[in-house]
Amino acid sequence: MSRSFAPPEERLQSLIARERLMKNMLSRGRRNLRNPPRIYTEVALQQLPGIVGFFKKDVPAAFNKVTDRKLLDEFHASNEAVIGALGEYQTF
Repeated sequence: MSRSFAPPEERLQSLIARERLMKNMLSRGRRNLRNPPRIYTEVALQQLPGIVGFFKKDVPAAFNKVTDRKLLDEFHASNEAVIGALGEYQTF
């Protein structure tokens, strides 16, 4: 997000595409996890609030110069879906 390899709008489009895949990937993770070691589960539970915070605060801040309303609406929808999926994963 911090590397200016392309205009912010183009980078945001790329992020939206990746975010749209995340709910399915987390769902697959839940299906594939069977009896993980306790320490891995504890570490994941400790890290998840920070990951959620990253998507709530840092990700939107990285694209604060984007003004395209349609693109921003797409981003907010995909970002909220990721935050929700992370919450479901944490509950799991």
